[in-house]
Amino acid sequence: MSKNYFSEFMGQFQPIVTKNFEAMVAANQVILDSVQAIARREAEVVQEMVQNTASCMKSCATGSQEESRKKGVEQFQGMMRNMQETAREMMEIAAKASMEVFDIGCKRCSEVMHDCSSQMAQAQKASK
Repeated sequence: MSKNYFSEFMGQFQPIVTKNFEAMVAANQVILDSVQAIARREAEVVQEMVQNTASCMKSCATGSQEESRKKGVEQFQGMMRNMQETAREMMEIAAKASMEVFDIGCKRCSEVMHDCSSQMAQAQKASK
């Protein structure tokens, strides 16, 4: 008799477990999407860097030594600014994803608390 009661009691929590799994899947999807977005952006950055480096090499190869040095410094400064902006952009993508994952977890915790309270109330009513 007690074994059957325990099985019924635990069976009441199956929807909660299912919803927890669904929340984990949603959180993982957010993480995967952000990783893909960062990877795409990194590929774009590498492509831009290769193009900028080739352009820098061409512009530095022409003109006097002083002009070449000046162009090289300007190009380098521009590349550094771009790298800083890109790093900031990637960090923003990661931070946004982290907040989304955190929100999913918090929402699910609240739902679990509510669901468990409801299940316990139903169990108490059934035992009376």
